[in-house]
Amino acid sequence: MQYENGSLIDNSLVQGWDVTNANCSANSSMVSMPWFAGLGERIRRFLLYRHCRYFPMILNHPEKCGEDIYLLMVVKSVITQYKRREAIRKTWGQEKEIRGKKIRLLFLLGTDSKGEEQAHHQKLLEYEDRVFGDILQWDFEDSFYNLTLKEVGFLKWFSIYCQRVPYIFKGDDDVFVNTINVLEFLESNKNTTDLITGDVLTTSAPSRDRNSKYFIPGVMFSETFYPPYVGGGGFLMGGPLAMRMYGASNELEIFPIDDAFIGMCLRVLQVSPKEHSGIKTLGIKVKSRGNGVKDPCLYRNLLLVHKLAPDELIQMWEQVNSNLTCTQTNLVISLIIPKKELKVQVLNSHVLKPGDPEDLDTPTASTSTPALLKLGRWRCYAQKVLIPKKQVTGVVGGSVVLKVSVEPPETQKAAISWTFDSGSGLQDVIGFADEINEGDEYQGRVSLNISTGSLELRQLTLNDSGSYDITIVTKKGMTLPAQIELKVYEAIIDVSVKPTTGMQPIVNENLTLVCNVKGPVDFRQWKKDSSALIPTVNVTFSRDNSTVSFFPLQLSDQGIYQCTAFNIASNRTAAYKLLPSYGPERAVITGPDAVNATSSLKLICFAFSVPECTYTWHLNGLEVYRGSEYIISRASSAHEGNYTCVAHNGVTLKSASVVKQLIVTGVHVEKSDSLNNGQIAGIVIASVIGAGLIIAALCFFLKKKG
Repeated sequence: MQYENGSLIDNSLVQGWDVTNANCSANSSMVSMPWFAGLGERIRRFLLYRHCRYFPMILNHPEKCGEDIYLLMVVKSVITQYKRREAIRKTWGQEKEIRGKKIRLLFLLGTDSKGEEQAHHQKLLEYEDRVFGDILQWDFEDSFYNLTLKEVGFLKWFSIYCQRVPYIFKGDDDVFVNTINVLEFLESNKNTTDLITGDVLTTSAPSRDRNSKYFIPGVMFSETFYPPYVGGGGFLMGGPLAMRMYGASNELEIFPIDDAFIGMCLRVLQVSPKEHSGIKTLGIKVKSRGNGVKDPCLYRNLLLVHKLAPDELIQMWEQVNSNLTCTQTNLVISLIIPKKELKVQVLNSHVLKPGDPEDLDTPTASTSTPALLKLGRWRCYAQKVLIPKKQVTGVVGGSVVLKVSVEPPETQKAAISWTFDSGSGLQDVIGFADEINEGDEYQGRVSLNISTGSLELRQLTLNDSGSYDITIVTKKGMTLPAQIELKVYEAIIDVSVKPTTGMQPIVNENLTLVCNVKGPVDFRQWKKDSSALIPTVNVTFSRDNSTVSFFPLQLSDQGIYQCTAFNIASNRTAAYKLLPSYGPERAVITGPDAVNATSSLKLICFAFSVPECTYTWHLNGLEVYRGSEYIISRASSAHEGNYTCVAHNGVTLKSASVVKQLIVTGVHVEKSDSLNNGQIAGIVIASVIGAGLIIAALCFFLKKKG
């Protein structure tokens, strides 16, 4: 890159986002610097990864600048600030065309830094982007020191995709912007080449306080003051300048204070930021009105004010854009202490003038200019219909209240009329003059609060979706109109969670749980034991979050799994108790190794298993019993041998066996009772006769032979 008089000469641009790898190793050479160890942990970490400049995009919308866009509204945000983004979309960030000039909105985000909730937040953000299509997200952790990564990431993105966009608004997600005033200023601007305007800081010094989050050590920036820069809360910039700043940013090291980094880029380009009195990044100090909202009359002529909470932003936007009537005064005030009087120059005092019965504590003096007035209070107010929500949702079969109120509350109403735009013409819903009259199509299912003007609709159908207009006529003849948009949705009827057909939850086998939803569903959220379920090595989700799969299922995966299905109008939750089957494992037999004959004993077989096993006993290979406990009431030699217990799980269809040898002791041969005398005599006689017969036979044999 080369610059001549602050202008970029050569700026070759890539044709698409070309960063695909988020891996960026630490710069270990920093550790050897003598001053490194003395810095705080955050600064040390920043310096180790300072060279990591561009990251892959998780969410991208290159089509945003595909049309003839006049103004691109770019807002820095973080994942958890959904309410702020929602408020901006409803107010000053609306994508629309004003006086032929198209406005588009983008939010710049990194990734969430909260470990357990990170995956859950990311899923919600991706759903949000599918609905609104206005989020640019890079794969770096959102933190204070990484804000500059959003700056350089956006400058590169803009230079790739938005080269023809003439103007950019860039700001935080807690500011009020008067879009009409911004457009009027830009239309009057004659030079986009060097345009950058906002709340300019010219003598902002780097903080040397180690306890401050803005702390910058001298080794990072040694000058007394930062270069002039615009407050990052909000500023306007020309598109051509943004492209040149992209080139300049590449010539500089990343700096942790993003506002100051912009000033450094401007110094490279020799461009000075311009002050705009209507951009208040430090806020404005004014007293609140009675309802707690700052006076809209002070906001109406400004471009930007920092900072407002989401509900304050919506209220302020509605008040500024209503039929607001404000005095136009130019006050030149000098306090005369002895008389406690104020000198006030009043211009255009015909709107609020002394003596008006509607005014409170107004000064009693003539309207001559200048005038010496007694100290009093001036009040600016508008008679109008207040609408807490301009867009309301309902559920088929349910009811909804379209809430309105009139300011000031004491306004007397002569008539109230509600109508519905069906697309084919206006339909009377309900009205009030002398009495309440219900429209023909709404008999019995509408009610009107004549005190506030609010409308209740019951027994909603899909055909009730559309625009509802209220007209209130005051007794002074003033007509106060307002409009509310109602969208009726079908509710989620039922949700169930169960394994896919034919699958059993078995450890070390694959399992998929399905979240079945009856009714329209926009998004599903999974929890385990009441905490967000996050992906792990073995746990994955389908793209639409309808299933969670375990590849494979582990014993640690057991628990209560909840699936909550959401649509814009309702949500329902179902639970499933996951108890993985496993085993049998580590089968054992408890009992003695030896037993005395005639004694009793008990052998117990056990194995770790879900569900519980069945047990079969074998003795020396023959089945002898079924059950976990084998009891022998009187042991004998027949009970001696090898006992085998076989444990079997009917779900996993697995078995485990264990063998135990049992010895029966004290077993012997029984002796006969003593012989009586007769038995002994019989034995002797039989023995003598037997011997005589043997001798006689022998003599006969010898005689015959001789």
